[in-house]
Amino acid sequence: MSDLKKEILTKFKRGDTPSRVSDDLLRNGKTQQEINNAFKEIFAEKHDDFLDFLFPIDQFFKNRKVETGKRNFINRVKQSGKKVFWDPAGEIITENSFLGARRKLKEKIQKVIKDPRLPLKFFLLSLSPILIITLISFFNLEKYDSRFLINEENVGGILFIIFLSLAPIFIVVVKTFKFQTDTIKFLIAEKNDWQYSPGESGYRWGKISSLFPQIFRKGNAEQNLSDEFFGTFPGRSPVDFWQGIFIYKNETRSGTRRRKNVSTHRKDILAIRLPKKIRVSFALIHESIFHKFFNFFRSKEIDVESAEFNRSFAVYYDGKRMKKENDIFSILSPTVQLHLVEMKRRMGEFSIYFIKDVCFFVFPNKFFPKMKTNFLWEARLHPADQGNFHNKITNLLEICGEIVPFLK
Repeated sequence: MSDLKKEILTKFKRGDTPSRVSDDLLRNGKTQQEINNAFKEIFAEKHDDFLDFLFPIDQFFKNRKVETGKRNFINRVKQSGKKVFWDPAGEIITENSFLGARRKLKEKIQKVIKDPRLPLKFFLLSLSPILIITLISFFNLEKYDSRFLINEENVGGILFIIFLSLAPIFIVVVKTFKFQTDTIKFLIAEKNDWQYSPGESGYRWGKISSLFPQIFRKGNAEQNLSDEFFGTFPGRSPVDFWQGIFIYKNETRSGTRRRKNVSTHRKDILAIRLPKKIRVSFALIHESIFHKFFNFFRSKEIDVESAEFNRSFAVYYDGKRMKKENDIFSILSPTVQLHLVEMKRRMGEFSIYFIKDVCFFVFPNKFFPKMKTNFLWEARLHPADQGNFHNKITNLLEICGEIVPFLK
């Protein structure tokens, strides 16, 4: 076995994903062709360490037999006894994907189980800088020279010191709340035999945005996917789904000094796999006066049988209405309309995108409810939180399971 293949397999055992392995090798001077050839050889040799991880196969097998090769690869993974999860980005997700990130999360959980007061200890430690500055100022105020007192000349420096001393508190609080959210989501995934990735991934965003730019080509900086679920919901009609958080930033410059303005945006997104590709792609956007006015003057207004549905959603699509209307009507059957209106009543405002064989539900607000757990006081899960998280996603998936059989 070549040194390059050994190095790749070692990285897989360590928990690195193929994309990270490829990036590391490129930085170390390997060519893309050498990396591609090594992946092909490992694929042909069916190494278990390779089958264990997420593998964007279409990056390495760009030929007419990509889909056949991909299906064969998935069959090999299944034959090895490993579960394969559906991914709208087209990557192969197994039960051991994202192993490195999940291993780190498990280690943190184990530490907190041993010492439930650990987050509180870190929080108290983060108070040290501001307490030290306060005590020094209180006991030495009389000894200060006038240049150390707040005035027009030094106010900026003093405010900077105060801000710097408060930074550890902010960091600890943010990381603690992120950790307790990850813990609850991890437990939900374990309970339902789903896959969960707690980390952020710009690579994953790049992959899915190339397939579905209508939804994910947003912002101009720091686009990431995080907190991703992969699984199958075993309802009356089993539903393959993906759920994650899409975060992006818009950076603009204004004024004579070209001051940079940054706004951060978040969307919670659920995707379900449809039984087959639909004939026309379209979107159902939360209805408003603006949407009705805009569609009316574009001569694209489509109304269905349900008056409540028409009040709830505006239909957006490309092309002429005469060519698209019948196909959209066949998908939005009365049963589908009824379930979507019920979903909006339960879940609040959202938009829906029907694209190829995927249906995306885009929530402008946080999908999961506000938590009652607070690890800053004690690292114990509030009994209601895990149930609330689980009920929110399963209720939505139950409705999706009712809808899918009627989508033609």
